[in-house]
Amino acid sequence: MTFESAFHILVGLDRAYLRDLIQEGKLTKEEVKEFCFNNYWVVMNCDLFYDSTIKFELFDFGISVGVKTAIKSFQKALCFLKFDVEVDGIMTPHIVAQGNSASFKFSKVLLNTFRGYQFIHLTTLKPKNKTQEMFIIKQLSKI
Repeated sequence: MTFESAFHILVGLDRAYLRDLIQEGKLTKEEVKEFCFNNYWVVMNCDLFYDSTIKFELFDFGISVGVKTAIKSFQKALCFLKFDVEVDGIMTPHIVAQGNSASFKFSKVLLNTFRGYQFIHLTTLKPKNKTQEMFIIKQLSKI
């Protein structure tokens, strides 16, 4: 999966707020795309992962809850699978290597464990209003 295809999926099918930024004229599609590429895709080293599903899952969750939280959830999944990683929210080459090794050995297990940690994070959030509550419910429905 490339950044282009991941971005297309998020804007076209799933991420109404990205689409709204574009449609309301606050940002151009190219500005939103550049922002997502530089602040999410690159920071999480998505291009370095072999598994397309892991790439997309990291990118999607990073946009939803923030890069550091998404990376920590991924690191926790790797730790659960007994990979030697630190849970600090930083996507280092070591984390990428361990993630690629885990996805090779335990593809579905890694993905489901990562989704499990996403679920744990989302269910511990305390929504302050109806909009936040609906956001959490929408995120949970994707897992």
